[in-house]
Amino acid sequence: MMNQMLGNLRIRGIKLNDKEVNPAVESIQKVFIQMSSMANNRNKYADEVDTYAKTIYKLVRAWATEFAPDFKKYSVTYRTIAKLNRELAKQEIRVANDIRDCYERFLAVDKFATIYNDVSDKYQSACDKVIDEMGKDLYEQRQPKYEQKKESLQANIAKAKANKKALLEDKKRALQDFINAREQYNIFKVRRLHHAFTFYSRILKEYADKEEKLYMQAVDILKGLQRNNAPQELQDALDDAPQPIDNSEIQAALEEIPQDADNDAIPPPQEIEENTETPYREDDGKQNNEIVEEI
Repeated sequence: MMNQMLGNLRIRGIKLNDKEVNPAVESIQKVFIQMSSMANNRNKYADEVDTYAKTIYKLVRAWATEFAPDFKKYSVTYRTIAKLNRELAKQEIRVANDIRDCYERFLAVDKFATIYNDVSDKYQSACDKVIDEMGKDLYEQRQPKYEQKKESLQANIAKAKANKKALLEDKKRALQDFINAREQYNIFKVRRLHHAFTFYSRILKEYADKEEKLYMQAVDILKGLQRNNAPQELQDALDDAPQPIDNSEIQAALEEIPQDADNDAIPPPQEIEENTETPYREDDGKQNNEIVEEI
């Protein structure tokens, strides 16, 4: 009975090309894409900040050299912000690659699922072959020359049953290989994501603290310029400063990824779908219930 149930089992929700990809896999891929995009945007932002800092300092030296010392400090502050963003972008790429490793490892597990499903298809064909051969034998039993064909028919049945039995063992091994790969993936994924999230949360907080202090320095310099009646043209030029990057989107995406094994991207064995349809063959318009029961 157990062998017959296993014979109808099929792994579902695993293929990446199917529409029913597990949300946990999609969230991992989503964060990798967003993290990579964030790093790219952060590098662009750093370039904009650098350009702004250099340009504003050149304007001051051309328009009001008496304010050059203060604007040099202002320029250095913004160039430090640019450098800080480039350093964070490097770390974001590192974290993105850690997350990508989880996705790549999932592809390896997917191969085991493909192997299992291929063997499952072969096993089902073997089951059909047994029914087919037994159906032929049942039909020939009603024919006058059955005794002349009996040995050959019985040999075909025995061969079909032997093949079915062998494929059932192959299917058991394929299922166990899939389960082992899945368990190893669980351990790898939890460790890798935990490290990535812990590391990124720490460096993001450090970055935010440093950036906030630098922006406060820039604000203090601007207040001093206003008190010293800096030319309005220069004050207007300061309004073109690039706006800080919003990190809330990537933080929200990180929170969407399940980090525990209970919410894994791959369905556990008890979630393997069971095909409960009972196979039967029609012969001369009649159901071979005897054959199904015998199998």
